[in-house]
Amino acid sequence: MLCPSGSQGAGECNCTVNVIQSPPLTPPPQTPPPATTTTAPTAGNSLPPTLPQQPVIPNVPTGAAGTVAPTTPPTVPPGAGTPPPPTMTMTMTMTPAAGAAAPTAGAGAGMDIDMVRQVCVDTINMYRATKMLAPLTRNTSQETCSDAGAKKDGDSMQGHSSAFSCTGSYAQNSCPGYPVGGFGGATLADTLKTCLKQMWDEGEPPVSREQCMQDTTGCFEMHGHYLNMTSNFKAVSCGFYHMTNGNWWMNQDFF
Repeated sequence: MLCPSGSQGAGECNCTVNVIQSPPLTPPPQTPPPATTTTAPTAGNSLPPTLPQQPVIPNVPTGAAGTVAPTTPPTVPPGAGTPPPPTMTMTMTMTPAAGAAAPTAGAGAGMDIDMVRQVCVDTINMYRATKMLAPLTRNTSQETCSDAGAKKDGDSMQGHSSAFSCTGSYAQNSCPGYPVGGFGGATLADTLKTCLKQMWDEGEPPVSREQCMQDTTGCFEMHGHYLNMTSNFKAVSCGFYHMTNGNWWMNQDFF
């Protein structure tokens, strides 16, 4: 999701979704929360990282049960920034920050990042299958962009600052600053699975999906990652960044 800058809670992930209805719904006027930064734990911490709020007010159409179907390019509320349109080609070059491990495929040396990317897609599809939802394809063409987005978010400590950067993306979930070998798991793949399970465990909202996604400071804060994972998207690109403190920032961009 973008796994959820305002209310923050341990053990959560950040998420954002930007889906358009035709004709669009008009959300009530509201003042977006001030931008905040998150503090990632140091490697080996036993507590989960704090996740930023989801900054986007989604507008969603009525679709099949458990799904939303984007029909037009995404928009964001005033003050939240304007993402590039889905047709824009985004070229981003990743360079390692000072003190960071030399990257392999934009993520980290000494690890089979391609394998972990496949674990990411397979785990999301495993959960989707429990709801009889079609599997997402792996969008390999946008993985370099997703890596660059994870680096941008991790270096700035701003969750979802890279949302909608990748061509055609409609939503983003994030696992910000997770330690490998700490609470999450012994390997990067285990840590990723821990984060994805946290997102999935948010579960169905107590109101309709449309109502929940309009309530950006309440319901969507609590269920937004799950809603992204169960939406009517077609593909996902998983990005990874090995941060200077040794932790990992992991994004999932949905298309």
